Amino acid sequence: MCASDEFHFLPRAQSAAGHYDRLDDLGSGAIDECVGQLKSFEQELDLLIADEKDLENQIDLDLLKANVAGILIELELNKSWRHNPLMYLKIAFIGIDHALNKPAVTTQELTHRTLKRISALPRLLNQAIDNIDGVPETYHRAARAMLHDGKQYFLQTVDGFCNEHSNFSKDFQKALAALNNFDKYLDANPPADDHKFAAPSLETSLKDHFLSLLSLDEVFQIAVDEWEENLKQLNKLQSKMDPRKSWQDLYHDFCPNISKIDTIELYQRETELLRLFFQDHGFREEDLGASLEIATTPHYLKSVRGTASFGAAFSSDSMEKSFFYITPGFEKQQSGIHENDLLRKRLHREYKFLTAHETIPGHHLLDSIRRKLENPVRRQIESPLFYEGWAY
Repeated sequence: MCASDEFHFLPRAQSAAGHYDRLDDLGSGAIDECVGQLKSFEQELDLLIADEKDLENQIDLDLLKANVAGILIELELNKSWRHNPLMYLKIAFIGIDHALNKPAVTTQELTHRTLKRISALPRLLNQAIDNIDGVPETYHRAARAMLHDGKQYFLQTVDGFCNEHSNFSKDFQKALAALNNFDKYLDANPPADDHKFAAPSLETSLKDHFLSLLSLDEVFQIAVDEWEENLKQLNKLQSKMDPRKSWQDLYHDFCPNISKIDTIELYQRETELLRLFFQDHGFREEDLGASLEIATTPHYLKSVRGTASFGAAFSSDSMEKSFFYITPGFEKQQSGIHENDLLRKRLHREYKFLTAHETIPGHHLLDSIRRKLENPVRRQIESPLFYEGWAY
């Protein structure tokens, strides 16, 4: 999980690059052991924090403690492993993707780690069935969608890989049977109301994991104030542009570059323009030139990712790419021509903002600098509020 940015409560621990042949163990015994180790680590940090006088060291210790708190909140308080099937599905499909596509010294290494992860998939999904004791409606719906997309990814991507390696066939069939069995399990267990899950931990997460000094009421008031200010600015702009139309109509009527250019090509061009602009204005070439690929969102992630999202590389390996994912459209059975047309218009309408947010000077630039920091704590632990605040 540490090798992926899908699990917000975990550090981007770069030693995870040495474990592309293993899927995470979410058996209840393994989780109890992990919680015990983290609590011991937390006690050691408290002792160090009490004696530390140097400000830079204090910051590092606070980051470490906040990260430990975030994991404990997720495992012990939220207990997402007890009600979130998406956690298991993400581990399964992202794990296989990593095995297939992360940098490898030899083809044999890539083959070995992919086989190991495919063969571990039934164990992981059996742990999910053993652990889960209720699924909120939102997670249930998203899990069914992800499972549908993930099975297609598994059949298309991994099946081709297995055809090249005939000794994979038995493990592949077992993994596919486990996915089908998990699908039946979700189908047979109706979801529960969303509000029963995770709400009590929100204030604890804000304080102990995000290190925010604000209360929930204060955060909510900031949101209300920003919302009202935005509406005020939109209405002011609307009255200048065309008083006869609402700002919503003006927004939807603006559709640049629809027929002229492919969506992916549009974002590739804008990313390069941003890179050149910041290069001309004093930013370092080694930060701006980190490997980035603008690509269609992987099939198995379409149901859980936004239509534009960033997938950060997590190691300092120059061979490892970051990805700017775009979903130009959905399958016909999931949406009609009209919905896909609206999505394409939105992506073409907002491409300048989305590209700056996700690439340069947003997430990609920030991650490119973070991954090269000498300080091992700040290289591997992100502050969620700063991370999104910077891109915002």
